[in-house]
Amino acid sequence: MRKIFTLKFLLLLFVCATGFKEMKAQGKIVISQVYGGGGNSGATLKNDFIELFNSGNAPVTITGWSL
Repeated sequence: MRKIFTLKFLLLLFVCATGFKEMKAQGKIVISQVYGGGGNSGATLKNDFIELFNSGNAPVTITGWSL
């Protein structure tokens, strides 16, 4: 009986140790809006824009990104 308890305990420790690695915070950048008609005659807005949204749970560095 004690041997089974020890095996279950070791298995639980292994699952917790490997599971926590997988639960690292991740950021997910999503393009939520795009407007490309800015500057045209009769355009609603003056400039084009793209809105990015981070749907993840960690900050994301976008240094070096370009369009």
